[in-house]
Amino acid sequence: MVINMKKLISVILTCVLLISICSFNATAITQEDALSWAVSKIGSYYDQDGVYGSQCVDMVRGYYNYFGYSAVQGNAKDYVWNNVPSGFTRYALADVPGGIQPGDVFVYTGGTYGHVGIIYSVNSASSFVSVDANWPAYNSGQPANDTGLNSRTVKFVTHNNYNIWGVIRPMYSSSSATTENWLTTAGVNMRAGAGTDYDVLLTVPTGTNVTVNDKVSAGDHIWGRVTYSGKIGYIALTYATKQSGTFSQTWRTTAGVNMRSGAGTTHDILLTVPTGTTLTVTLKAYADSYTWGNVTYGGKSGWIALNYATEVDGPPPEVEEPTTVPEEPTTVPAVPTTAPVVPTTVPVVTTTVPVVTTTTPVITTTAPPALTTAVQTPTTIAEVPTIVPIVPTTVTEPPTTTVEAPPIIFGDANDDGYVSIVDVTMLQRHLAKIDELSQRGMIAANIDGNPGLSIADGTQLQKYLAYLIADERIGKPVE
Repeated sequence: MVINMKKLISVILTCVLLISICSFNATAITQEDALSWAVSKIGSYYDQDGVYGSQCVDMVRGYYNYFGYSAVQGNAKDYVWNNVPSGFTRYALADVPGGIQPGDVFVYTGGTYGHVGIIYSVNSASSFVSVDANWPAYNSGQPANDTGLNSRTVKFVTHNNYNIWGVIRPMYSSSSATTENWLTTAGVNMRAGAGTDYDVLLTVPTGTNVTVNDKVSAGDHIWGRVTYSGKIGYIALTYATKQSGTFSQTWRTTAGVNMRSGAGTTHDILLTVPTGTTLTVTLKAYADSYTWGNVTYGGKSGWIALNYATEVDGPPPEVEEPTTVPEEPTTVPAVPTTAPVVPTTVPVVTTTVPVVTTTTPVITTTAPPALTTAVQTPTTIAEVPTIVPIVPTTVTEPPTTTVEAPPIIFGDANDDGYVSIVDVTMLQRHLAKIDELSQRGMIAANIDGNPGLSIADGTQLQKYLAYLIADERIGKPVE
């Protein structure tokens, strides 16, 4: 009886220990960690359970395992009702608090088996980009390791929100690391993980202020985890400098620009900041192909597109403007003081008018002053046409110096100067007639070189971004 009691205590302690381990694993994952795990599977043939090859449910099964929980059985459409890990919450689409978010597992119930994937970024209220396996669905007539459009390999896919049933949201841990403000000193790659072996998600431009939530030492660099342009990843802090105190830059608007409630063109307009206004930028962000600065103006705080402003060393001295204003009236009286000098030469012309018929060649050499008096005598009128044609030749020169357009970057469908998964999304929306690419964007998106745009262009660009193919043309100016 004593032995059985010892065994019972041992079993209880073991269960408590296992529960503690599972709880630790489940609460040690942040949202950034979860997305990094999903992105790490891009381009791989991921068969988590070793059954039926790489299926969409393998990604979710592996996702559950990553959080420290056992995978559940069933087809994709069964995720509407099957068990969810402790702390995870299942929502129908209409009930999702705050809308769908990166890291959510989406559930699609259409077709025979349905489909699931992990949401990576939200494009708008109607579409999102996810990390999927086996999409579009594998068909029995193709090789299991096919890398074409219908391949089973894990890839980025753009979906329409209205086609999904809902989502399953994990319970994340909040990062305890102290946040720091950093400013990039060069264009630096944001990668899916800390290290050069991870995929490049996008490039953060020079002079961008980012918040570092975590720092990891890997290889030759210290890596900082940041959020930029709706994506979470790591940058090498070798190419950035830590900002001591509050981040601050001085900018001056070059045009009337809208101040919005958030960084992006979808946010409400609070007011319009006039041209030539000096502002203090305390934070930067990137959205909708613009770099945004957080500023305060007219008693309101909001965001302006810095594309319509220029950075300056500091605000212009306020005393300079009043001192230059009086200078205009002081120059105006100067005109009358020199004006009497003009009449002294005019009478000379007048006195020679009677002699014009005998000294006509001489007047040609003094044609400019004679223009004002030419109307007084018919003999000088014939000389005016010889001068008038000279004026248009100088008028047409300025426009020839103003027409310069930036080069079209091959693969840059949204014409923002960078090639990323956003370009694939924009091309897909163009083909679906949701949005329309610009003329420059259609030239840049024609990857396969065939007349017109097609899904083949998007597939080739997507493969390039997933490192499945190499194409030296992408990212370079179109020849």
